[in-house]
Amino acid sequence: MIIQGAVFVLWAAQMFVSMFRLRARAARETGVTFPGPFSTLRYWGIWLRDPDTRPERRRLLVLTVLLFGTIFLQMSMSAAAA
Repeated sequence: MIIQGAVFVLWAAQMFVSMFRLRARAARETGVTFPGPFSTLRYWGIWLRDPDTRPERRRLLVLTVLLFGTIFLQMSMSAAAA
């Protein structure tokens, strides 16, 4: 459970970094401080295809897989104990 908590903290930190960078890029390119949902969706698409954000996307993917793995492990251990 401690490992799962640590993975979650790392995942949340990476997700917040990604979201803040995405918002900053959308704000910079649109000139609006808080872009609306359609602008945000457009920039999510750009973020997913941008080669410069590939390492960030891979980190997020690895942390997501690790998080789901720790959740599955915890569920299987608690099912075995029951």
